[in-house]
Amino acid sequence: MKNRARMIGSAIVAVTVAGISAQAASIEWDNGASDGVWTNPVNWAGDALPGGDDIAYISTTDTVIYQDGYTNTVDRYIVRGGSTLNITGGYLSGSAVGSSVRDIIGQTSGHSYLNQSGGEYKPQHILRIGAGVAGTVNLSGGTCSVTRGGTSLWGNPNNSLQIGTLGTLNVTNSVLGTRAGTEIQGGGVFHVYGAASQITNGGVGGAGVGSWYQQSNAVLRVGISTNGLSTIVCADASDTAAPSVILNEGSILDVSFVDGAMETNFWAVLDGSAGSFNNLGMVFDAGVDTNDWGYIVSNNVLYVGYGLGWPMGGDITGPPTPGRTIYWTGAGGDSASDNPTNWVLDTAATIPATWGPYDSDIWHIGNGGVTGVEPGTEYVVDYDGTAVNTGHNGLWVGNGGQGTLNMNSGTLSFNALSGSRQDFGYGSAAGKGTLNVNNGTLTLNAARFGINGGEGNLNLNGGTLIISRQYADLSLQVGVNSGSTGTVTVAGGRIYTRGGVQLGASGGAATGIFSVEGSDATAIGIGTQNDATDGRWLQYSGSILKARIDDTETGITPIVIEEMDGIPGTGFDGDVYFYDGALLDLGWMPGVTNYGSFKVMEWEGQLQINELALAAGVDSSIWSVSVTDENSDGTNDTLWAIAYGETANGTPIPWLIENGLTVGDDEIDNDGDGLLTWEEYVAGTIPTDKTSVFKVTSGENLANGDFVVTWPSFDDRWYSVITNLNLVHGTSGVAASGIQGKAGYTSWTSSVPASIDALFIEIGVTGAAPTAP
Repeated sequence: MKNRARMIGSAIVAVTVAGISAQAASIEWDNGASDGVWTNPVNWAGDALPGGDDIAYISTTDTVIYQDGYTNTVDRYIVRGGSTLNITGGYLSGSAVGSSVRDIIGQTSGHSYLNQSGGEYKPQHILRIGAGVAGTVNLSGGTCSVTRGGTSLWGNPNNSLQIGTLGTLNVTNSVLGTRAGTEIQGGGVFHVYGAASQITNGGVGGAGVGSWYQQSNAVLRVGISTNGLSTIVCADASDTAAPSVILNEGSILDVSFVDGAMETNFWAVLDGSAGSFNNLGMVFDAGVDTNDWGYIVSNNVLYVGYGLGWPMGGDITGPPTPGRTIYWTGAGGDSASDNPTNWVLDTAATIPATWGPYDSDIWHIGNGGVTGVEPGTEYVVDYDGTAVNTGHNGLWVGNGGQGTLNMNSGTLSFNALSGSRQDFGYGSAAGKGTLNVNNGTLTLNAARFGINGGEGNLNLNGGTLIISRQYADLSLQVGVNSGSTGTVTVAGGRIYTRGGVQLGASGGAATGIFSVEGSDATAIGIGTQNDATDGRWLQYSGSILKARIDDTETGITPIVIEEMDGIPGTGFDGDVYFYDGALLDLGWMPGVTNYGSFKVMEWEGQLQINELALAAGVDSSIWSVSVTDENSDGTNDTLWAIAYGETANGTPIPWLIENGLTVGDDEIDNDGDGLLTWEEYVAGTIPTDKTSVFKVTSGENLANGDFVVTWPSFDDRWYSVITNLNLVHGTSGVAASGIQGKAGYTSWTSSVPASIDALFIEIGVTGAAPTAP
């Protein structure tokens, strides 16, 4: 009984222990063996090596050596109090994970060091250097991989590497990789020496994003050797194009030649091409001769140049005052929106911008009043996630000239002013403005395409377009006034508006076209952006809703008009107005034929006016339109495009296609059986099979004097019997009509008067019940 009780008690203890989270133990270095060797247990308190659940503290001002052949995993370690850890080989790993777990170099008093010349050092959490107390990490060999990320100290959302105000990281001849971002506090130094290293910021050890955040007075120091310079690459293993480089105002770039190098050339320092690049005012260190050195940011890469006369660097001491009006000239020779040499600050083009788009700016692209902007020349601007963007004030594209903005990646917004609007194609026929949304997220305040005689075009190919406010109760106007033309083409991506959409103007004073091409777009939501405002649809005379059907089951992405405030009778209630002369243009995508019914638009409000008609050129023998009540509330709420046409003879086109024929075959005898194709359809026979023919199969005299005739038939056909006393025209008569066929064969029996010498019988067929059987 005693043994049994003891066993039960042990079981209870084991269960209890299993339910408790183990706490990491703190193991102090005491150099008990006086040899400085990490793997000698005597050098640790308790004469036991720290293990995977232990925090290893080196605090004694000693130098600790970690050598070849050693493999050790600890929870994490902290080098402090003026101590030094030298990793010359082997494998040293930290096992703990979590957003607040850190290896720390530099804590409490003194200047502490980590020197790695070989082996693999792999903290699986944040590596923090010199936060509050001096700390230096020298990487001159081996591999250092920081394979987790965590919370920020100084402003970058997710980091693997943190260099504090008294921290220095020197990378000379090593492989350095992080899973997440790097942030450098003011006073901290990230130093790259020569071209013998490989530095990857992001994606090492997992699907991380390699952002870079450099505070004011934080230093990025590069030493260019005879072999060049190792580039810091901000990678994106998550495939989200999310890495961001932020060089805050007053962040410092220190550059020099080393080991005798000196040449006129340029070198890539920091590659942020996988995401966005925001230079808010990086400056050269005071010791850099800006007569010889300069830097530029091009295509999201920071370059330094020597002897090239680059205009940036010491000429730029800080970011501009927000709220400028900037004009595009393209003088920089490329289409990059972040290239300041493409912008000027006045229409005379005498004041260079010296800074790319910044907070609260007003952009003008293709402004015909700017010196150097040539009439008839299209000025193209590519946005690739590079503008400093907490909200710009305005956007004008094609104001008296021709301009195009390509939204390619990143995030960009023009909604800083609640009463502003963005205009595309303004002022007479010379004004042509185009917006191509290809990727990323673009937010507009309210948008107009085609104003005062101009032409405006929106092409949504991918990404997200948000129109977040309204102007004059509308979020999107397409073809506004005075003979203007506006076109919206939705081929992909998604669009959301806060308020309504208007195509054209009252009385046909302008033309608006809204085209949806197939079903690749994710969503087209009118009034879906804010739950306090309703959407609506206004389409005036001469304006066109265009639907192009693809080969999918849905055929097209429907336009959805929302009633969002939940209060009928207030706002616009998701109502739809198709005014007299409003047109619907229906067709298929190129190379596609797809018959069926396809939802083009649905609305939560009322169809207030419906004068929608098919546009000229739409084949009405194929296409028709229907408006239905899909939610059974007694009001129509859905617009359908229907592709079930027929030829002039009434032959359904899908039937022709099923039999490998075209409309042109309708009046041809394709199989040589004596019947034209349309007659074969009426008869129910196969138009490409000569043996499939409509004919009398038998005629028989009965013993009682009656006569019976039999023919192949179908239960969805109706037949008539026509008799004739001879074969002379004009002597025939209908003996019977309205005979519903049977599946297989149908017969007709009639008496034949003895006075008749001959009787000729003809069977006729129709595809539907006659009106008077």
